[in-house]
Amino acid sequence: MTRVDEFDAFYASTQRVTLVTTYAKCGDREVAREATIEAYRHAWRQWSRVSAADPASFVRAEAWKGTALSRGTHPWRRTRTHDTDHALLAQLADLDQPSRRLISLMTIADVDLDEAAREVGVDDESALELASRGFSRIEEGLGATIDEVVERMRALAVVTAGLDLPSAGEVRRSATRGARRNAVVLVAAALAVALFGGAFVAQGDAMARQSALPDREKIGAESRDVVLDSHNIGTDDLLSSGEVANLNPDAAWSVEATDTDLANQTPYATCPTTRFADPDPLKVFVRAFTDDADDRVAQAIEVSRSEEASEAAFSRLVSFYAGCEHPRTRLVDAYRVERPFGDFQILRLQSYRSPARFITVGLAQSGTLTSTLVHESPGTERTDVRQFARVLNESISRVCADSGGDCTERFTVTSALPPAVGKYPSFLGVVDLPPVKTIDSVWSASAPAAVTNQNPTATVCDDTTFTGKSVSSAQSRVFAIPEAEVLPDQFALTQTVARMSSPKAAKKFVDGIAKRIDECEDGDLPATVDDQKRVRGSGFAGTSWRVGLEIGKDRTVYYRMGVVRRGADVTQVLFPPAGKYAISGGEFRAVLKRAGERLAYVPE
Repeated sequence: MTRVDEFDAFYASTQRVTLVTTYAKCGDREVAREATIEAYRHAWRQWSRVSAADPASFVRAEAWKGTALSRGTHPWRRTRTHDTDHALLAQLADLDQPSRRLISLMTIADVDLDEAAREVGVDDESALELASRGFSRIEEGLGATIDEVVERMRALAVVTAGLDLPSAGEVRRSATRGARRNAVVLVAAALAVALFGGAFVAQGDAMARQSALPDREKIGAESRDVVLDSHNIGTDDLLSSGEVANLNPDAAWSVEATDTDLANQTPYATCPTTRFADPDPLKVFVRAFTDDADDRVAQAIEVSRSEEASEAAFSRLVSFYAGCEHPRTRLVDAYRVERPFGDFQILRLQSYRSPARFITVGLAQSGTLTSTLVHESPGTERTDVRQFARVLNESISRVCADSGGDCTERFTVTSALPPAVGKYPSFLGVVDLPPVKTIDSVWSASAPAAVTNQNPTATVCDDTTFTGKSVSSAQSRVFAIPEAEVLPDQFALTQTVARMSSPKAAKKFVDGIAKRIDECEDGDLPATVDDQKRVRGSGFAGTSWRVGLEIGKDRTVYYRMGVVRRGADVTQVLFPPAGKYAISGGEFRAVLKRAGERLAYVPE
């Protein structure tokens, strides 16, 4: 194996773990990314020496040190509030450096204590004491068990999974360029000293420090969000069939039609109720693509008459999809594509209508322009969100380049909360609910109503009431499919959302529900409790149960109930017995998880 092959194999097998351990140290994805890449550049420059020892330990240590450099270089770098498990990162930040590093190595990198001790530079006895003390402080601070702490540490990988890392070849080439550039700068500095004396030494040193940060944004390099000069935009700025083919390289793609007709009002995709989000656009461009595998792609650009009109159009575009009320269509997940000059949104939906289609939507807005890219593929297989983001970024780059904007090829794809849409964003929406058998009708939702003495989401087992001093407010909402006459009368899904007086009070409230459910089988009721599963997401956690009640000889009916807490907010969801129209445990837990995500929008 050549040294190039050796390095490339090492990079491929270790880059992601190194990235996550570095992220655990600094809590900033971009800083972790930069420090990780720079660590591998250092490794390649010294590969003969590094490879003979412990290269994994070397790059972890270099990346760990590199985060301090990045922090110093970017004193006012923007902090992304949606990064990840902030409570865990806050606990890690409070630990001393050796403890934090030991815990990160032992959990994320799966390194033994003695090996971690050597890497940190302490003896085994000190390492055991530091790790034990560190774990104890995190457990106490989070109110979690050590197993839960380890699980949450490893879950940090979900956040960094969307970060693009360069290929091994790109790392090697940039490392070589950086070494050459540093050498040139040093020679230039030496000549400056020799010719002009010491007056230029400080300036040369500053140049060397700047050039030692290849591919890194300098202070002030990130300009305002680009405002596109829309008057230069034309059909040449739309994607080609070759560029769209990246969404499904195995198929033969072609342009079906290109339309610039302002009078055409026919929607070009599944969820929108109108063709354009701006009711009075200045220009419009729509191009449709098809392939021989039954994929469909539509790209649309709307040019508004003002930035205010464009921003309103973008909000309407998001609501078309995030609040989609097309029959048997469900919002699967959401992502944010982070860029230096303006972020994108990606939403993925599943249409269960026959034939089933998976829908991926990319949305962007800047200046007076809004852009949409929609990919509909047959079946229920989820598309590659990062590949879609690349094509989406290419669609914006084409427009950006021709209109004189600030363009970039760098982006990061991260999971995001579903957008807040509609009048009641803290509650579930119709788009969050699963299809029911072959019912081809849309779910309908009532307006939330205040909960008084009776809790519509309580069961005979938990008998929960949202009353008392600890409850600041509580409302319930009912979801049904009134047009489906074949469904039983009791068919409905009910959700209660409550704000408690404090996170501590909310935890006590939820723990009380769980305790009563667990004791139900041993009580006087002829009940069974099974399919108990945890539900967890960023900032929230909860539990779902299936409860069976005997209503006659050899006859038991089953309903599902779940409860989720996010800080001081609690949501409880109930689905009653529905016979053959009952939703599955997996579907119910998906609904419960989405209810936990929606709690982020409970008004303060």
